Amino acid sequence: MQKNNRTDRPFIRLTTHRVIPALLGGSGIIILILSFAEFQSVRSWLDRMAVDGSADVFDISYYGLLVSRLRIVGLTTVLCGAIAFYWREPVYRLVSDYLGQLGGELAGMVDKIGWEIREISPGIKLALLFLVLAGAWIRWKFLAIPIRYDEAYTYINYASRNPLVALSLYDAPNNHILHSLLVNGATSLFGPGEAVIRLPAFTASILLIPSAFILCRMLFGNYTSGLIGAALSAVSCYMIEYGINARGYSLVCLFAVLLLIATDSVIKNPRSPFWWTIYALSAVAGMATVPTMAYPISISVVWYVLHAINVRNYGFVKSLRPLAFSLVSIILLTFLWYLPAIAVSGTSTFIKSGSGDLGWIKWLHSLGSQAGKVAGAVHYGFNMWVLVLLICGFIAGIIKRPLLATGLIAVPVLIAAQQVVPFVRVFSFLILIYYLIAAGGISWIIETLRPAPSKLERRLIPAAVVILSFTAVMMIARSGIIPDYDKTFSFPEGPRVAKFLKGKINENRPVLTDVPCDSPLIYYGNVFGLKYQHILSSGILKGNIEGFWLVTNDRSWMSTKDRIYRVSGLSERPFAKPILVADFGKVKIFRVDRDTAAPRSG
Repeated sequence: MQKNNRTDRPFIRLTTHRVIPALLGGSGIIILILSFAEFQSVRSWLDRMAVDGSADVFDISYYGLLVSRLRIVGLTTVLCGAIAFYWREPVYRLVSDYLGQLGGELAGMVDKIGWEIREISPGIKLALLFLVLAGAWIRWKFLAIPIRYDEAYTYINYASRNPLVALSLYDAPNNHILHSLLVNGATSLFGPGEAVIRLPAFTASILLIPSAFILCRMLFGNYTSGLIGAALSAVSCYMIEYGINARGYSLVCLFAVLLLIATDSVIKNPRSPFWWTIYALSAVAGMATVPTMAYPISISVVWYVLHAINVRNYGFVKSLRPLAFSLVSIILLTFLWYLPAIAVSGTSTFIKSGSGDLGWIKWLHSLGSQAGKVAGAVHYGFNMWVLVLLICGFIAGIIKRPLLATGLIAVPVLIAAQQVVPFVRVFSFLILIYYLIAAGGISWIIETLRPAPSKLERRLIPAAVVILSFTAVMMIARSGIIPDYDKTFSFPEGPRVAKFLKGKINENRPVLTDVPCDSPLIYYGNVFGLKYQHILSSGILKGNIEGFWLVTNDRSWMSTKDRIYRVSGLSERPFAKPILVADFGKVKIFRVDRDTAAPRSG
């Protein structure tokens, strides 16, 4: 009789046999019970949750759709609970064996990490510390600049509300759910200031700098590439911009780098439970933030599979098993995370992250135009010499690591499958990967030119990286390149406009404006006492009012005076000619009164 050497783990047994099936089955039953709630009860609850106190879009047809979704999700969750209960013993054995292997690996992991750190020279450590501090300082300097449209819209509609709203309301891609929950926690503790709202993105952006160092060191085998990669992550204007932008893109960049670190590690050791855990957790965390994390995951999968085909020392099929298990785990955990959003908001938003519904010809044309914008974002803020150096470094980097570079093909394949044109910011992770490959290529060029550098030369490289990074940080700090960046709909005059309008607006004389002014004005309205209901976007000016305040912004075609008038049909309404009352440069405020010669009508 064969002896069973598996260690019994009572807590794991309880979790797999009872807790997980009970949680899934119980959650499904609760969802099914909620699906029988009456329309008026649901509407009353949603009214309390709404920003303006009224959930107008929730009508009887939407209620019917919601009931259907809740019942489908509820039944699916109950089914998952039944499957988990049926497979409880195999799952227990799998998890138990996995934890045993993980514990054995972790015992040696601490010593290995300590040895790796001791191997780094003091000069490299000091240079990396400087890059982290410089990156943190330049971001901190701009952390409290006036809030921008996308940030304000996301905060007002998702992050500032009940966490259940952030988890379940996915009516637009603006809701980066994990990020919204982190912002909700930060503002609950420290208040809703601009710097606090940006704190999760800021923190992720700082952690990105040492993570970039580690990834480049692993990919290209030298500390020079790590320092250059960390420097580019620290001082790139694009990385700084999204490191202080209260959205989930810097989180996705961080999780993408951690995913690639884990991918490189499992390529070297396919039987490592620790690195497969990091792989799965990074992927799930990224997906929980923005579903476009699927792009970095696809890169890692193609890279791993290509390496498994190219190197057969472990066996191709055997090497794919842990990858398949990890991908199944990622899909299941992501599905469970988004279940509330699927139940309430459906699935249409998940498959779109950019312009969609185009014919193939228009799609290709739009994609080519967007590719040009991505190229502009990559080199944003760099002069011509740095641009040339980055391009040469990237070419050298893909020659040095061709399998990783080939993995990048997965991104256009996925985009073609969706037939969408993603916004430039969706490619933030790809821009970062470009920098890191370029960093490795530059270090390889240096090694090729000086294969046996002297001790003095080895010390000069970290010093040169520090000096150049310090110069870049000082130039960025003195310029207006970050505050004036208009791709995220900047509205620096927001606080002054809100202060000017304080005490001047009411239900008979509201504010009429549009992107990028409306959401920031609502945000600053909480500071200056402007009511949400009195700040209107184009096209929704209603009622028999005395007049209104018109706020225009020359930075966006959406908020020009002519466009707001056209969308709102104001030329056909009984209002007199606008009178300019405040000029803030690109932003202007007009007072518009009712034409006294025109008859009053409802």
